[in-house]
Amino acid sequence: MAWAHGAAGVTNRALWVAVYDGPLTNGDIDRPRGMAVSPDGSKVYVTGRGYEIDREDFVTAAYDATTGENIWTAVYDDPAAPSSDEGYSVAVSPDGSRVFVTGDTFASAGSYVTIAYDAATGSQLWIRAYSGPNDAPDYGLALCVSPDGSRVFVTGESTNDAYDYDFATIAYDAASGAQLWVATFAGPDGAWDMPSGLLVSHDGSTVVVAGTTGWGTDLADYVTVAYAADTGQQLWLQLYDGPGHGEDQANAIGLSPDDRTVYVTGHGHGTSSDEDFLTIAYDRTTGEPRWSRRYNGPANDFDDATSLAVEPDGARVFVTGGSYVGGKEDYATVAYHTGTGAKLWIRRYRIPPSYGGGATAVVASPDATKVFVTGGSIRPDQGSPDYVTLAYGAATGNFLWLGRLDGPAHGYDQALVIAASPVGGEVFVSGQIDFDDPFEGNWATVAYRT
Repeated sequence: MAWAHGAAGVTNRALWVAVYDGPLTNGDIDRPRGMAVSPDGSKVYVTGRGYEIDREDFVTAAYDATTGENIWTAVYDDPAAPSSDEGYSVAVSPDGSRVFVTGDTFASAGSYVTIAYDAATGSQLWIRAYSGPNDAPDYGLALCVSPDGSRVFVTGESTNDAYDYDFATIAYDAASGAQLWVATFAGPDGAWDMPSGLLVSHDGSTVVVAGTTGWGTDLADYVTVAYAADTGQQLWLQLYDGPGHGEDQANAIGLSPDDRTVYVTGHGHGTSSDEDFLTIAYDRTTGEPRWSRRYNGPANDFDDATSLAVEPDGARVFVTGGSYVGGKEDYATVAYHTGTGAKLWIRRYRIPPSYGGGATAVVASPDATKVFVTGGSIRPDQGSPDYVTLAYGAATGNFLWLGRLDGPAHGYDQALVIAASPVGGEVFVSGQIDFDDPFEGNWATVAYRT
């Protein structure tokens, strides 16, 4: 494919580009939401939305990590409501034998769906739906697997008796799909509560969920809640209301390799600034705050951290997102010392003289030498974004290379998710591209040699 890759500076050409285009056409927008790599680095799994059978369907695809060849594609179309179904998150079992996905379906009662697939063939092993107490849509947003592979944990939004959204976190038996427990969180003001991510501790004892209470309001706060992985009993709860007492929205969560610290990032309203990057470290066992840090961009404007990655050796935590200057959005990436929260380096990026664009995702290399950031950045010669993926030295923030993807239609191309091979060598990016029509969208998954 004669697609544009690269820009000024050191460029990295893609090893392969794999495109998913749902068979239905009519202004359709196929969009990936989650991505994971098998433990042996041989396969890449992407889940999201595709126009397959009726309208939007829950689509999961497996690719060969070396060649980009599509190994299998699994489609779920809810039989009770053939309309809008979408995958949001994907994870692989530690032994690589199963792939788990979660998302939402607009069934008559409104539910979020979790599915287990055979990793080799894409055959469905089990499917479970969860519906809240009211006949309204529920959304499965994030998923993870226990270190021993015995359990799958899912979190999402579920309507309560007052028709507001609460967190609903569920544990399933990974082999059978049997529901083991459900834990809910309702914020203190009865407003909309939206989780953004969850994780399970490396020792398998604790599940931690991060998100926002009062989401979508000027008084929203961070919320982080920990549960016992075997019972769902709440262990601790932390709310954060920033000094500006404005909108504080948590977007991502991470865990230190030694299991001691949970990191949450997003944006928080400052006292004399707009929204700033806000990153908080909590003691994993007690929930006590260890440190909190803000990043206010040079224009004192809107700054939103969208993603977080913890270095495998535990030395640094990286946050990335968008930061506005003069009405244009830059990538902004900050490295912090995991133990103290000291800022180690800050890097900003815009395609010169671009109209801007923000970073959406970050991942660290397994050897702890590099950090990779992706998103979309707009070029003035076409007025729409391209995928732009950057590699920095993890210790110094030195720029290493850039990979750029401009779809054939030269339309809206936005990278949304990123993953690194756990055995090293490749980094994978997926997002939405305009492939042959500026008003339609497809997935494009790209592999780079690191």
